[in-house]
Amino acid sequence: MVFEITMAKVQYRKCRKDGNHAEIIKFARMMGAYVIDTSIIPNSFDILIAWDGKLIPVEIKDGTLPQGRRTLTNGESKCKENLEYRGVKYNIVESPEDLIKLLKTKEIK
Repeated sequence: MVFEITMAKVQYRKCRKDGNHAEIIKFARMMGAYVIDTSIIPNSFDILIAWDGKLIPVEIKDGTLPQGRRTLTNGESKCKENLEYRGVKYNIVESPEDLIKLLKTKEIK
């Protein structure tokens, strides 16, 4: 069986980051996590955290905004659906406190 792989041209666009984006990344690194900022990748999650032998996708939302402005975009929703279909939890954090809860939980997949 032969598989043909074609590389689709990915156009990166300037993505709007939430107001607490840098704060969450800084806080995760202060906790000892390795953080990769993936926010430039369209229809994805904002950061990938390496913690305790696991890779954790995290979407950052600004908890100070009204609920209507903290909803997932269509692309983020599709990413969440695809990851969770494959058994990977799509995590959403709105504050450093949310990040602590996430990293301290034993239920990370």
